[in-house]
Amino acid sequence: MTNRIRISRALRPLALAFSAVVLLTVCLTPANSAQAEEQASVPSLVGTPLAIGDTAPSLAGVQWLSTPAGDPATPDGKTVYIVEFWATWCQPCKVTIPHLNQMYEKYKDKGLQIIGISQEKLEVAKPFFEKTKMDYPVAVDANGSAGPIYMNGIQGIPHAFLFDRTGALIWHGHPLDNLEYRIRQVLSGRLDVAKAKEINALRDSLSGERDPNKALDVFNKLITLDPANSQYYTVKINILSQTGSLNKVPAVYDEWAKGCAGSPEGLVELALSTIRQESIDLRNPELAISSVRTAVSSADADIATMLIGAQALCEMGMLDEAIAILSKPIKTFNDAQTKAINEHLSYYKKLLSLRK
Repeated sequence: MTNRIRISRALRPLALAFSAVVLLTVCLTPANSAQAEEQASVPSLVGTPLAIGDTAPSLAGVQWLSTPAGDPATPDGKTVYIVEFWATWCQPCKVTIPHLNQMYEKYKDKGLQIIGISQEKLEVAKPFFEKTKMDYPVAVDANGSAGPIYMNGIQGIPHAFLFDRTGALIWHGHPLDNLEYRIRQVLSGRLDVAKAKEINALRDSLSGERDPNKALDVFNKLITLDPANSQYYTVKINILSQTGSLNKVPAVYDEWAKGCAGSPEGLVELALSTIRQESIDLRNPELAISSVRTAVSSADADIATMLIGAQALCEMGMLDEAIAILSKPIKTFNDAQTKAINEHLSYYKKLLSLRK
């Protein structure tokens, strides 16, 4: 499966929305000789990489560092699984851990199970696990019973695999690539194998595409299938802007607001997009404000949503409301998140004092 949308050279300037996906940091496995020594001796595998709809490989041979969890290979019809591969030497993996903690805390009672797996030796992974806050179950695959099958054809970590309640692969990619949105889709039944395959085929069809009109047609189909994915609207607006069809952009924002009505992150991204339009005529502060207010009042709003929503309000000069959003009790999962909220809150208060 391809997780990035590949655009031909002619259309690459139109697809900047996917730069966030492209720039997600990974570590090559293993990264150097010292790390290779720490890696468990696992067999190499030649075969077909996992594809959408494939059954989850078994985790029966892993060694648990925590209380043993279930296995997506033996589904119970109730649990949605994320199996994430990481390593102690991988800095991007360390950055991902607090986000996985947050998602696990938020969705575990709704049927989500996250399992972190290191392919390092037990004596390497265990000390790291014991001193690191990892709230979800963690194991090592020292004998290579699962890792080579999961990671076949994948060069970088962290890498997560999302399985539905039947144990079928729905998605895989970087854990920070809109994973929480996909979790909600699978838990709610809005994303199944058939739809995931169709979405993936459409995304792959963009590879080498040079015709903006054909690309727009593909994005319209993607929006129909996956209306709460804000990336599609962003690229669509970029294409329309670059091809001189600015008169069609306002309708896309209305479409975006409707499609992301239940997606807090999608709504705050919409708000930033419209108020940052180069053409003033395309800026819609009314839509931006209503989108932010809907997003931050949602039960699904996370810290990033709050920060982005406050940023959008700040850019529109609504400092009092930005401050009010970040002054509410917000559950944080690590010191970095608490620091981010306090820093933004302090900055907005300073701006407000200067304005007075």
